[in-house]
Amino acid sequence: MEDKKYAVVLRYEGIQPEDMQGIARHGSREAGDLGHIDPTKPAPKLLIGSENWVGRALAEIELMTWEGYAAEMVDLRASIEQLAMSTIQHQSADIGRFAQVMKVADLSFDELFKTYVGKNVLNFFRQDHGYKEGSYIKLWNGREDNEYLAEILSGLDADSPGFSDEVYRQLDQAYPKG
Repeated sequence: MEDKKYAVVLRYEGIQPEDMQGIARHGSREAGDLGHIDPTKPAPKLLIGSENWVGRALAEIELMTWEGYAAEMVDLRASIEQLAMSTIQHQSADIGRFAQVMKVADLSFDELFKTYVGKNVLNFFRQDHGYKEGSYIKLWNGREDNEYLAEILSGLDADSPGFSDEVYRQLDQAYPKG
């Protein structure tokens, strides 16, 4: 008996949510490589599911995503509470618990350093621009100064020699004048 080989028409390996609309359009013969399709034959019938399978699948994915975020927040809150309790009980920082908080928050030591230095520079910037006197402007063009800081930090290398000076310079450049 002769072995027959069949061409693979569609693989579902590695499909991302954004790919599902394309699969649905291909199935209804609206898009994609249709060279292998005989246009004189009717479109395939949906055997399982509903006509709105893409919308339902995307809604289910979104729900699972939010449930995952909620579980992560519970873990983060619990990790922070454990760190606080340990610190109070031992009257010193528990580096192991601190590392656990960082792990749950998906925060690397490099990112922690960058954020710490950035926040420190922002505090100096605030003092230099009238924070104590009450003249410091916290909202810049409708956005908090912390938002500007996060944007600035995302574009800089914390290992560069003038990192903190460059953060200050960019804060100064973004700060509303008069």
